[in-house]
Amino acid sequence: AYDNRVCWVEPWTKVSLLNDRAQWIVQSGTEDYKPWYDLELRGKGQVVAVSDTGLHTDSCYFFDSNGTVAKERVNAPVDMTKRKIVQYVAHADSFDDSGHGTHVAGTIVGNRLNSDGDEIGSANGIAQDAKISFFDIGYRFDSDLFLPDTVEELLD
Repeated sequence: AYDNRVCWVEPWTKVSLLNDRAQWIVQSGTEDYKPWYDLELRGKGQVVAVSDTGLHTDSCYFFDSNGTVAKERVNAPVDMTKRKIVQYVAHADSFDDSGHGTHVAGTIVGNRLNSDGDEIGSANGIAQDAKISFFDIGYRFDSDLFLPDTVEELLD
């Protein structure tokens, strides 16, 4: 039937998150086959740098029972004793209302712990034993990204 108030009709499909499959998809493309993990390649001793909309530091994938690293716009300290987040440069701010940056960082290095500190994450990141240096380029309640003026500012 025709109704001029309707602009578009399409079937509804259920959307689901599939991060629990990312490990084997990236490593082999074969379900549940994770050859990097067979070789103990999980990111131990590595720090990954990520720039995105922000990072929920209290997420179960990044939680640190010893507290969070300081979030500074300039001269953000690096604390290698932290469980996951060793640096947080709050270039734009220190929030992630969209959740995008937290999702991206979690896909890379997330490692979920329960309240007892036991690893329980089936959707842990690819390099789940690595740590992260995060550069926040997303303003709260704004879809625009606030990029640094120079590459040197990003990498400093």
